Amino acid sequence: MRACLDRAGALPGFGHPLYPDGDVRAAALGAVLPADPLLDAVRDCAEAATGARPNIDFALTALVRTAALPRSAPFTIFLLGRSLGWAAHAMEQGRQGTLIRPRARYEGRRSPADRP
Repeated sequence: MRACLDRAGALPGFGHPLYPDGDVRAAALGAVLPADPLLDAVRDCAEAATGARPNIDFALTALVRTAALPRSAPFTIFLLGRSLGWAAHAMEQGRQGTLIRPRARYEGRRSPADRP
């Protein structure tokens, strides 16, 4: 864990820019999964080393470990959830008849076609 932190400055599965106080999705999933001594130790060590709490990636890994699913399952489950979220946004937008705008502002480069 220390080598990963020294190399990358962060740990996969911990911390999330949109959830600085903890990923609510991970907390909800973690609350219904049975205890896993190995994952509990990893979580505790990571939190002590970084102050970051588990994110959805860690929670999905815990789910896959608990349910003995294939190693590719966390990615598949995440993509399914993302797809359902997009579909829900599209349906909401259709009902409202207006665009749904995220609460964010793009700060990156603009393409020549986007410039005034």
